[in-house]
Amino acid sequence: MKGWIAALALGFPLFAGGQNAAPEAESASLSAGPTQAKSWRGVGTVEYVVRHPLHTVRGKSRKVEIRAVADGSGLKVMGRAEVRSFDSGNSNRDAHMLEAVRADRHPLVVLRGLARGFRVPAVPATFSLPLDSEVQLAGVAAPVAISAQVEQLPDGSWKVQFAFDHRLSAHSIERPKLLLVPIDDEITVRGEALLEAIDAKVDAQK
Repeated sequence: MKGWIAALALGFPLFAGGQNAAPEAESASLSAGPTQAKSWRGVGTVEYVVRHPLHTVRGKSRKVEIRAVADGSGLKVMGRAEVRSFDSGNSNRDAHMLEAVRADRHPLVVLRGLARGFRVPAVPATFSLPLDSEVQLAGVAAPVAISAQVEQLPDGSWKVQFAFDHRLSAHSIERPKLLLVPIDDEITVRGEALLEAIDAKVDAQK
């Protein structure tokens, strides 16, 4: 678990100079609360959707590991999955996908997100969570804006849903072709997860 905590701590300096901080109005709707670190973890499901003039392809992974840590500076989130864990229902098509995203050299897809100034609600609540994010795929990192919908449960756990549009070209991916026609550049990603609230200090020691 130390690797996750180190990644969360070290993987976000690149956002320090970003221009899109979380809106003040959004932060104001959340309880100021205590500033001690809080942590969540869980396994989620993520689906990608790519389109071609002849059909639409959906690939899904149910093995996406997610960690989140909130402290006085805001909320840091990291999710990762092996690209081989995505299943479109067609093994030949999935093999072409792995080749396109250079999975032999870059076996993981990783998402990092940051919500500056975030405060955990003091009571169960449902809220929108904008994240300045970065997706690393095929060895290339690219920025993306994500807005997640979060339901905080009485035990402190989070039910999370999110969706965003992205582009394969942002990762220098050569789009696969069918009948000499490439798939669309735009890709839609959506996902959901149940994140268990855990003690951040205990999590860091594991």
